[in-house]
Amino acid sequence: MKLLFSILFLACGLAARAVTFEWDASPDQWVTGYRLYTHTNSMAAGTNLATAIVKIDAGTNLTATVTNLAPGRYYFVATAYTADNLESPPSNEIILSVPVQPPNLRTVVVQWSGLVASTNWQDAVFFKFRIP
Repeated sequence: MKLLFSILFLACGLAARAVTFEWDASPDQWVTGYRLYTHTNSMAAGTNLATAIVKIDAGTNLTATVTNLAPGRYYFVATAYTADNLESPPSNEIILSVPVQPPNLRTVVVQWSGLVASTNWQDAVFFKFRIP
């Protein structure tokens, strides 16, 4: 089964160590779901799928989030599957390095309001400061 399949890196939060992926729906009418695989080794050729450290069955959803990623390098691929559990070859591979968080890092959310006495505050920008 050959499917056109792409995966798009959406977001990675350092503090949450989470990454969310989104992919295009397969044009194959027999596809009934999708799986996202995570490994610490390359899975580009379809190897290591069985030993993936994270395997998410996304069902018919076109997104999946992997959480609690420790610092290190990760490889991500997605596959489509049929009701008979036939699985497509893996999508293009996304490689992500999760950095080690520096010590004493604090998160500060800067907010603003156009009115002096307003209680309608909105997030303006996301900053990170190192506080000694």
